[in-house]
Amino acid sequence: MGTAFWTPDPGELEELESIGYFHDVWLLGHVDRHEGAAVARDELELVQMADSFACDHEEFERILIAFEYSDTDSIPARIRSAPGADELFGYADSPGHVDLGGLETGVAGLSYALAAVGCIPAASCRWHPGPRSWAPNPVVYLAADRPTVEWIQPHVRAAGCGFGLDANRPELLVLGGPSVANTMELARRLIEA
Repeated sequence: MGTAFWTPDPGELEELESIGYFHDVWLLGHVDRHEGAAVARDELELVQMADSFACDHEEFERILIAFEYSDTDSIPARIRSAPGADELFGYADSPGHVDLGGLETGVAGLSYALAAVGCIPAASCRWHPGPRSWAPNPVVYLAADRPTVEWIQPHVRAAGCGFGLDANRPELLVLGGPSVANTMELARRLIEA
């Protein structure tokens, strides 16, 4: 199984759902490195805060999902009353905070970084327990031309991530890592390159 290295024609971008047949997707559009860096920075800050408050993977996920859906009331009471929780809850309203654009924490920064270097992200998933997760690890599906893929390949490897293919979507590359730590590291490397 192989893939064609390509990027969609501008007319195809208007119908992004037709690329890979994903649903509820939208085009990031032109992303400059400054915007990509801001999203990656905020994502990292949110993940670090969630990690510092959560006692297990389930709580970590509940915190991230609560922020992704602007539903901080669903965060466990133990965390809401913990010392320093006001910092966590004030995060979304803090000056300079960047909205992750409805993307899942852990792959939002990578999606923005990929768009900033000329790729077309088509879909992404952080991996999490429950029915909303459709990937076994954090992934971004993307379209990219060969020179761009060759340019980002050393960064992909250095971040502990890798490319793959999906037999159901052979027109797209699958870029993933074993954890959000890897995908966030790749985002940082791409933005700083």
